Formats: sequence, C-alpha cells, structure tokens
Amino acid sequence: MIELHTDHLRARVLPEIGGCIASLDLILPDQKTCPVLLAPAMANAVSGAAKVEDARQSAHFAMLPYVNRVPGNVIVCDGTPIPMPRNTDEPLALHGAGWNGAWKVDRSGPDHCDMILHAPVGYPFEFRADQRIELSASSLTIRLSMTNTSTGPIPAGLGFHPYFPRDPQTQLQFHADWFWLEGPGHLPTDPIRVPPELDFSKLRLLPATWRANCYTGWSGGAMIIQPSMGYRVMMDASQNLRDLMFYAPPDYAFFALEPQSHTSGYANTDATAVVAKPMTVLQPEQSLVGWVRLDVVPEDGNVSGDWAKI
Repeated sequence: MIELHTDHLRARVLPEIGGCIASLDLILPDQKTCPVLLAPAMANAVSGAAKVEDARQSAHFAMLPYVNRVPGNVIVCDGTPIPMPRNTDEPLALHGAGWNGAWKVDRSGPDHCDMILHAPVGYPFEFRADQRIELSASSLTIRLSMTNTSTGPIPAGLGFHPYFPRDPQTQLQFHADWFWLEGPGHLPTDPIRVPPELDFSKLRLLPATWRANCYTGWSGGAMIIQPSMGYRVMMDASQNLRDLMFYAPPDYAFFALEPQSHTSGYANTDATAVVAKPMTVLQPEQSLVGWVRLDVVPEDGNVSGDWAKI
C-alpha cells in the first residue's frame, strides 16, 4: 500500500490490486475521526466485509480499454469484431482489464503516484495504460491514458469508478440530456429525455430504489453534499468524458458516479444509436487521455481551524 497525504487529505493506493484507491479521507483539525470522501464499497456494504481483495471492493478503480459491460463479449472496431475475454463469474466482460491487473509504480512522492499497466499476455490487442493519482490541499485528481502499442487500430475507452459514501441526508446534483433505460444483464436499452423523477439538475436526495443507468450529454460537473459529514464534493471531468454512469443500490451505504468516454453498453467504434457515444479508434502510438478531479469544500458551520481558511 502507498499512502499519499496533504495537510487535509489522505489516500491509500493499492498498485497490485488494479491500481485502485483503497480509501480517501478528509483530515479535519482537532477531530479524532476522519470523514470519508471515497469509501471502500464492501466496507460499507451490509456484508460488513472490510478487506480490499478485489478492486471492485475499493474506493475507486480505473476502467479501460472499455467501460462497464460488453454485449455478447464482442467489441466491433471499424467493422471488425473482436472477442473479449470474460474476467469475472458474470456472463459479460466487465470494466476492462485495468482493475484486474497489477500496476507497476513508476514514481511516487508524498502527494502523488504514477503507475503503468500493459495489456495482459494473450489479450486481444496490445496497449499501455498510465495512471496518475495526485492530491492537492483540497482536491484529488486522477489522470488516465491508454496508448495503442499494437501494429494496427484498436478500440479504446476509459472511465473512472469512484464510490462515495451515502446516508439518508446525502444530496446530489448534475445535469445531463439523456437517460438510458436499464435492460437485461444491466445493459442499456433505449435513451429517453431525462424525466423529472430521474433528473438531478436540481439538488435532490439519492433515490430509495435501484439505479444503474447511464446518462448521456452530461455537462461534466457534479456536486455531492454530505450534511452529516460536514463537506461537499465538486466533481469535474475532462471534455471527452460526457457520459456518466449512476449506480446506487439502495441497500448499501455507497453510490457511484462514473465519468466515461463512451456510452455504457456500446462496445462499438461506430455510433449505433443517435445519442450514443461510440468507442474511440486508436491508431498505433495514438493515445486516449482523460481526467477527473474531486474538490472538497467544507460546509459552513461544520468545520473550523486551518481547513476553514482554504
């Protein structure tokens, strides 16, 4: 484990477990407990499991060379079907190869960590991934890049999978144009204009029912307010990440907001639906780069001391 820290933030990184972030905590003056900014998913589940043995149990992991599930386990790149290997006990390939692999630390310091991952031996195509996790006084920035190291074109997609803590007071706000209905196998079916009951363009509490849906035409920003924990988080993402997966299982003390470069369930480099964002074609040595930043803002009246001066 590598621990990164600033005066007000602490992150624990597990390079060998998918290059994941095991936890991100807010350090407040004169407080014995540290409010959680990103929480290990299984540590907050009803199961009570606390040890991160799989990146999906962590607080954040990277998704590449595709995001979420691949229909039929086939990606179509410029008309050429590419079979993708299953990587869990689920029937569909899930979240790419990044979270399954052991990342190699390239360099690190007190507030940052650079890691490298190469496609597994025998993978359908070759690529290199670079990940930088960096803390500042009040923010976490994660930068991902995927480079084609094959001799021909390859499909590419990347995304970020942070888990945020939730309680009955947690509030969320973001704007998007389209909402994808969820079908069998957690795959999207049809896009609809965002209806009022699914619209987060105004601040609202998290839903009490199951949500695992992709929003397309996302503005690139989101706000999470945690009144009981004394802070809010402002999310910002790079311009090429304009799809947002919203995952909120009602019986768990977490939810996920996942900025990504292509629409969930659209493993194709050609758009097969009018509003769907296709995967990217990378020629040899070309790269796909994206980033997400989480800025932490204390709520007035809930914090004091040095942190309140930032």
